[in-house]
Amino acid sequence: MPSQRSLCVPPRNDADHRNDDLGSQGSSPRPRYAVARCSTLGLNTGLTYRNWRGKILNINLKAAMHVGQIVARSMISKGTGGNIVNISSQASLMAFKSFAAYGASKAALDMLTKTMALELATHKIRVNSVNPTVVLTELGKRSWSDPVRSEVMMSRIPMNKFAEVKDVVNAVVYLLSDKADMITGTCLPIEGGFVTAGV
Repeated sequence: MPSQRSLCVPPRNDADHRNDDLGSQGSSPRPRYAVARCSTLGLNTGLTYRNWRGKILNINLKAAMHVGQIVARSMISKGTGGNIVNISSQASLMAFKSFAAYGASKAALDMLTKTMALELATHKIRVNSVNPTVVLTELGKRSWSDPVRSEVMMSRIPMNKFAEVKDVVNAVVYLLSDKADMITGTCLPIEGGFVTAGV
């Protein structure tokens, strides 16, 4: 296998990364963390490769990679260790009609999460993702306000409900906490049994 350069911690270029300490807490020795919430939906109909690459991949995948790189460099330089949680989707775990572009970008984010976990473990940095179903944010409420459309999706969830924002927040807080010290490289479904049911 040809030699590979680390994706997560490439050689530092100070001219290009003047904001490496974005979100830092000064000289605090406490472990730091980052949550990468980068997401956009894209339907297949009429979607060109340029739009997929420019709008969906850049936001769902590339942005998370860049945030992860910046945060990881800071954690490594301070020797604090830390945690990174990416916000993925159940669409990375199961196929949905008209969601090829979105699902593929989130599946790529899951593999990025696993690769980052491997590369950063020696620096005591854990990397995980959460993979929620429909979440009732303001956008989620608007997008799924049609009872016919929402019932089709909800009928596939054994717990027969969509996720609340707190469900995702609680999972992220757990993964960032000391209680999850042995968890890294995990993609945690928050989907009321949707993936298990496989329907």
